[in-house]
Amino acid sequence: TMLRDYLFPLLLFFLIAHNVLACENPWTLTLSDSVGDGWSGGVLRIIKCDGTVMIDNVTLPFGFKSETQICFNSTAFIVSVSGERWGSEISWVLSDFWNDRKISGSGNGNVTRTCVGTVECLYQRWIVQLLSYPYDTGYDWAGNTLRIRDCSNQTLVSNLTINPMYRRENKFICIPFRGGFFIEVGGGRPIPLAWVLADPTSKIVASGGLGITSWKCTESACARPWSLQLLGSFITDMGWRGAQMTIRNCSNPSNILAGRAPCTLR
Repeated sequence: TMLRDYLFPLLLFFLIAHNVLACENPWTLTLSDSVGDGWSGGVLRIIKCDGTVMIDNVTLPFGFKSETQICFNSTAFIVSVSGERWGSEISWVLSDFWNDRKISGSGNGNVTRTCVGTVECLYQRWIVQLLSYPYDTGYDWAGNTLRIRDCSNQTLVSNLTINPMYRRENKFICIPFRGGFFIEVGGGRPIPLAWVLADPTSKIVASGGLGITSWKCTESACARPWSLQLLGSFITDMGWRGAQMTIRNCSNPSNILAGRAPCTLR
């Protein structure tokens, strides 16, 4: 009996300690009901992008609110809520240990975060919409591709182009946000085309066409910024009369550093 009384608390402590160590940074799941009668049979589950259920049948049996700490090893998931008759009364919030990632939802249905198909996205899911206008060979981008770099010039995604069957196509990309982006389109024939960049909340943050567009990347992000001044005739003051200039990389002439669409003085 003495051995049992000694070993049981020790075993219980080991199990609790093991569980805590297995989940160093638990997430907090908050369930709420605006009326105070619980979720009335509604349940919440958290599913991996490939369909594997990680957390199942979580509910608020009664009251206005409950908080539960949960542990799962995934950076992307789908939160599914079902079975609630009064969906307008219920809501939930899921926040990570550091409280810098929060997702939320209300009512019945699914809320997907950072899942691209069945693949987990380790970063945020951004949307690039590619647009094309008809020209002599159809709707494709005539060899042009889109590349996104961060402010330190590291390539995050490259070789995006439109399906020639569509005039408009959405591309879902998983990229980290480190303060801003350079969006560069080129490499093919100069044709009318456009693109739109939307953040993970589907808010449009940038748009453009051929050339390089900077979004929130300041000049200080460039290691050695240069200044370009265009001068016209001091007599006629009529600009360059259609003349254009591009700046290319000597080691890779196909890499246009500036002037796509080409620089000109109007």
